[in-house]
Amino acid sequence: MKSSTFKWSAGQSWMITYGDSSAAGGGVGKDVVEIGGLCLRNQAIELAETISTSFQNNAADGLLGLAWGSINTVTPTRVRTPVENMVAQSAIATYAELFTAYLGSYKDASDPDRGQSFYTFGYIDKDVVKSTGSDVYYAPVDNSNGFWQFPSSSYTINGTVTKTAGRTAIADTGTSLALVDDATCKAIYDAIPGSKLSKEFGGYIYPKDTPADKLPSIGFDIGGKTFKLNKEDLGYAPIGSGMVYGGVQSAGDLPSNILGDTFLKAVYAVFDCGRQRFGCVQRGEPDKPKAAEKKDATPTLPVVKPAAPTPAAPTPAAPAPPPATPAPPKPAPPAPVVAAVVPPPTPAPPKPAAPTLAPPPPTAPPAAPVAPPSAPNANAPAPTPAPAPAGPSATPSDPPVVPRPPPPPPPADPAPAPDAA
Repeated sequence: MKSSTFKWSAGQSWMITYGDSSAAGGGVGKDVVEIGGLCLRNQAIELAETISTSFQNNAADGLLGLAWGSINTVTPTRVRTPVENMVAQSAIATYAELFTAYLGSYKDASDPDRGQSFYTFGYIDKDVVKSTGSDVYYAPVDNSNGFWQFPSSSYTINGTVTKTAGRTAIADTGTSLALVDDATCKAIYDAIPGSKLSKEFGGYIYPKDTPADKLPSIGFDIGGKTFKLNKEDLGYAPIGSGMVYGGVQSAGDLPSNILGDTFLKAVYAVFDCGRQRFGCVQRGEPDKPKAAEKKDATPTLPVVKPAAPTPAAPTPAAPAPPPATPAPPKPAPPAPVVAAVVPPPTPAPPKPAAPTLAPPPPTAPPAAPVAPPSAPNANAPAPTPAPAPAGPSATPSDPPVVPRPPPPPPPADPAPAPDAA
């Protein structure tokens, strides 16, 4: 059905390339867009007219851009991001120019949050923060490249701290995994019995039945404070033969770590645009094992673009009067997504050895809602948010926090789904 309020923006176009070499491009229009009850007028929408195969096979209808507007790729004039429009149109207060992300998992269906996920715009959920027993810890953000980038100068494995002087990290809800430098990645899997670097899948794998007490406790520094991963998320997806593809993989030649959903599922994340800072509060019990993984299946892993193995032939159903009906093949788990944007004016550097990624990725795909990727214009001026206040925890001047309604009842048969921005 065609929108009665949509209008094309004559002469405007966009093209974006992601870290896994997928790409999209097309025209631009404006329409009324509603996000969680917030109504945005004249919101730019980037409509894909050419897309890579990986997007054609994706169940999502589009992407919501949550990176800084400076990397928007619309030409000849940059367009406002949804969050910028929320402020400009007073949909959220100027003193609460932020959004938050709470990413759940089907593995958490028995938890109090029932594995539900949600975003908030313009406020922080006080119930979530209170339930952790801690305050939100903030790290200053360097948005000069358009990403949610902050200092991350160490990691921990089973309590042992290793310094990575000068290293930074990018929080990105559009990336399924946590991508780190080669030395860190190797150290993590050296601590998992039976793990190995798989040429077939282009990343580290380990035995699926590894008990929780044999998995290492992993943490990453966020601006001076360590936050742990959930042990249950160290395994991303079963790949058959009793092995699982790791949720932490190599960032290759990328200059920063990318802390995607593998990391973000362990925290309640606050993306504070107005104060130019990224906040975290640890959720739950990172070292506590959760529900068992689902049965083996053969996933597609676009993070590394490996050649997909030939799926096993479907298993015939139990004997029945002829003709016998074969059972359908097992469903494959979701494929990891890398939302690394390459600003057009800058030529892409050589691809890393493993996985294959392009230049620095952003926190989230395009800078406009709906339709596949949209990236921002590297030549456009970056937004100028207010300076980030020092200090690790929330202060009386922080934006208001309000409770959220109770989550809906859990689905009858929760299934894994990738968490994207």
